[in-house]
Amino acid sequence: MQLEPLILSDQNVRCLDIEMKNVINLVEQVFREKAKGAIEMPPKPSIHPRKGAFLHAMPAYIRELDACGCKWVGGFPQNHKLGLPYITGVLVLNDPETGLPICIMDCRWVTEARTAAVSVIAARYLAKRSPSVIALIGSGVQGRNNLRVLSQEFQSISQINVFDVRANAQAKVIEEMSSVGKSIVACSSPREAMLDADIVVTAVPPEPNPTIRNEWFKEGALGLPLEGDNYWYRDTLVHADKFVIDDYDQTIHIFRNAPKIHAELGEIIIGTKRGRENDKERIVSMNFGLAIADVATGLVLYKRAIEKGVGTKIFL
Repeated sequence: MQLEPLILSDQNVRCLDIEMKNVINLVEQVFREKAKGAIEMPPKPSIHPRKGAFLHAMPAYIRELDACGCKWVGGFPQNHKLGLPYITGVLVLNDPETGLPICIMDCRWVTEARTAAVSVIAARYLAKRSPSVIALIGSGVQGRNNLRVLSQEFQSISQINVFDVRANAQAKVIEEMSSVGKSIVACSSPREAMLDADIVVTAVPPEPNPTIRNEWFKEGALGLPLEGDNYWYRDTLVHADKFVIDDYDQTIHIFRNAPKIHAELGEIIIGTKRGRENDKERIVSMNFGLAIADVATGLVLYKRAIEKGVGTKIFL
C-alpha cells in the first residue's frame, strides 16, 4: 500500500480562512475532554540544539474526535538574523485506524491560533467581568495575535497599553491596532504598561529574564504569561490568589519549582474547580501549550483542505 499524505504549506493553511471563533470553541471542547480524562497526551519531550532554542515533540489522541497526531515544533531565537520565523515546525495527522500519516502541515498558524484561543478561554473564566485595559508586553507574532483576539472577545476593553524593548516592533503593533477603536498607549516600561491593566499578556523570548514584579500586578488583574515561567518573578506568581495551568504533568515537568497550583483550566471549564470568585483576586493562567489543541485544530484544517482541494498529495 502506498502512502499518500496531503501536504499543506503555511500559505495553504492560511488561505483556508478558519474563523477564530471556531478555533476557540474547538479548543474549549478539547479542554473539556481532557478534564473528563478522554484524551491521551504525554508531557512533551524536548531537545535544545542551540542556546535558548528548543524542539518539542507533542503527540496527542482525542477520543471524542477520533483524532491523533504529533506536532514537531521548534523555537530558535537567532532565526530572525536569517530572515526566518522564530517558531517553525510541522503537524502530522495520523489515521487512528491504521496509524498511517494522512496530512503533514506547516504548524505556524496552528500554533498562533490555538495559543490565542487558550488565552481567550482563560480570560472568559478568570478575568474580571468587563475588563477595560489590556497590557501587551512583547510585540512579536504571538503577542500581536493574542492582543487582536482578546480585544475582539471583550468589547469592554477601551485601552491597550503596549511595551516592547524594540521600538520598531512596538510601533508595528500600535499601527496594526489603530483601526480597532481603542485608545492605544505606547509605554516606556513593563511597569507603566501594567499599572492599570485588567489583563496582562507577556510574550517575550522564552529565556530566563525575571522582570514582572508583584507590586506591578494590580488587584483584580489576570496575567497570561505566554513564555512560561521565564519573565515573571516567582514571588509575583506565588502571591497571586490563584495559579492556573493547562496540564499538571507538563507544568511540573517543565516548571520544577512551580507555585501551588489551584487548578487546570479544563477543571474550571467543567466546574469541578472554581475560577474567579470576586473582582479583587489576582490570577495567573500559565499555559505551556497542549498537543490536543494542535491536533484538533489541525483536523479541522485538514477537512477544510480536502473540501476545497487545497494542498499537494505526495507518494511515499
